[in-house]
Amino acid sequence: MGVVNGDWGGMSGLISGDLFARAVDLHDEGAREFAFPSTVAREVFDSLISAKCSILGGDLWKRVDGGFVVGQEAWYDGGYGYVRQRWESFYDLFSGEESYFSFVFRGPLR
Repeated sequence: MGVVNGDWGGMSGLISGDLFARAVDLHDEGAREFAFPSTVAREVFDSLISAKCSILGGDLWKRVDGGFVVGQEAWYDGGYGYVRQRWESFYDLFSGEESYFSFVFRGPLR
């Protein structure tokens, strides 16, 4: 999957421009994904669900010394239909000022 105007996988077409403007491109950290601050992560999750994406899980990232490091914590759906509950539990445990969340998802079927 290539970058189109700095957007790995077309995520900007699935969430609002205001939300996407808050994204942090993790390419410099060696990850082909975006992370979102705690303050908007729930909105991003809801937007992906509204766009009919299948959310598979995600990672915790921490802002450290002007950069980002993976927080050694992740969550996944597990295929049992509890994606919102798993996400909310993960968010409640790790949200905070320095916390950023990335999402692994499949785009809507066309």
